[in-house]
Amino acid sequence: MFFKLFFVFVFLSLTLYSKNIDLGWLKKKPKTYARDFYIWQYLKQNNISPKHAQEAFNLVHVKNKKILYAYSSHKNNDKINQKITCLKKSSSTLVKSSAFCIKEALSFSKASKLSPKELKRIILKTKKEYPEYSRLIALLNNKNFKKISSSLKAKDFVWLFSNVSSSFRINKLNLTYSEKFINEIKYQKGFSRFLKLIVTNNLMNKAQKSLLNINSSKLSSSNNFFLAMNALSFNKRKKAMVFLKLAAKKTKSSSKLSKILFWKYMASNDREYIKELLKIRKINLYTLFAHDYYQERIKNVVYSLKTLKTSASTFDEEDQFAWIKVLRDTKKMNKTKLLKYEKTFSSSKHLAHFAYVKNRYENYNKSYFINPYKNIIKDFPIKRQNLINAIARQESRFIPSSISTAYAMGVMQIMPFLSKAIAKQKKEEYDIFTMFNAEKSIIYAHKHLNYLEKVFKNPLLIAYAYNGGGGFTRSMFRKGLFVKNGQYEPYLSMEKVPYLETREYAKKVLSNYIVYASKDKNRITVSSMLRTVSKDARKSIKK
Repeated sequence: MFFKLFFVFVFLSLTLYSKNIDLGWLKKKPKTYARDFYIWQYLKQNNISPKHAQEAFNLVHVKNKKILYAYSSHKNNDKINQKITCLKKSSSTLVKSSAFCIKEALSFSKASKLSPKELKRIILKTKKEYPEYSRLIALLNNKNFKKISSSLKAKDFVWLFSNVSSSFRINKLNLTYSEKFINEIKYQKGFSRFLKLIVTNNLMNKAQKSLLNINSSKLSSSNNFFLAMNALSFNKRKKAMVFLKLAAKKTKSSSKLSKILFWKYMASNDREYIKELLKIRKINLYTLFAHDYYQERIKNVVYSLKTLKTSASTFDEEDQFAWIKVLRDTKKMNKTKLLKYEKTFSSSKHLAHFAYVKNRYENYNKSYFINPYKNIIKDFPIKRQNLINAIARQESRFIPSSISTAYAMGVMQIMPFLSKAIAKQKKEEYDIFTMFNAEKSIIYAHKHLNYLEKVFKNPLLIAYAYNGGGGFTRSMFRKGLFVKNGQYEPYLSMEKVPYLETREYAKKVLSNYIVYASKDKNRITVSSMLRTVSKDARKSIKK
């Protein structure tokens, strides 16, 4: 998973498959997310002592629930064990628990789903030990949310709005807010999240309308862009253009500028903005749209890459720490280094590695759309080949040992819970480490995509589900995204996807898909790929 996806490429020698991980080996490895993954696996073993579990836990770079749960099974730390016990309790059970348990495990989102009686009990229980937590929970018990903008401080209101559950927000906070109030809270910490939560949820229509007259001259580029999308939801083109011009002034990012230029065109029908888009070399959905408009082909695409094609390379493509050395060494590139890595990555199995390094050498002036695993996918339907390449390019740049901060694994970045479920479906013995094998990762992704394609049909919608999950994707549709054939659809819905990572991920996967599908003089346009999105979204809700 990408956006801002941080890849780490994990060491994986065949000797580790299905074998215990040694603490001494862990201690020798640098503090990275990669080592954290192996610490997680180490802590899941039953044959380690509490002392060794503690030593491994102390090595962790970033602690998360996975590691905490695995560590707690060794019963080393009473406070952590108590916290884990609390985290496992349901909201209704937490109400009856200690103040510590409530504070540690009852989020405000969960609390907002409780009854007034239960909230009152929580407020009283936590008031002495955690007065600020108790005070904030008390905000949820407000009896008249219609007057909330006048009864709460701006800071508390933004906090409340941003931390409650989606259902609470829709049912109690979808209100008409005064222009004065909106202009008061816009400088509060958390306003960006407040704005996003309103604009990305079409069921928040009253609150959305309240944003139309905000003075946004001092807001960020991203906030102004969201305000422009909100204005276009009400077909307020002139207001949208004001926000878009401010958004453009406040960024130098070519990705953001291409998006802004596209929407300036959509809001004005002025083709000059399309001409400006053509000047941007970066390949994305917006620049592809501009090339479609003028029926021009993208010029900086590289589909194939020559290597020395020898079998003499000793580089282990599954050794994370060897790859880390390469990444560090290639931050600054020169011709000598390029020639060195041309020899290092001389085998066909290192095509992805060489493309990565060469792209750095060229300062990303070219876009590599290679097909390094064509022998694995050659018998798949062409559309599936394009989809797998599009996803793999975005997920991992085709590097077999990739792992995300959430421990999504391999070329296709499959989460452990999903790979375990797929192994069960295939009636195979499950070994988590085999997910770093390129062929295994692709075969498992292929099976998962069979299901996603059956439900969501369109590559864009499949990408949302691949990244964010099918439940999340359907919930977007139920909140009004993608299901209507509006003037700016489905483009407007694409900008209103709630999570930044998933929002940008799907656009990039679709762009990749179009470029792969347009190889060999084929011409696949952005508009043709999006033609059935609304229909497919509506159908998927029923499945």
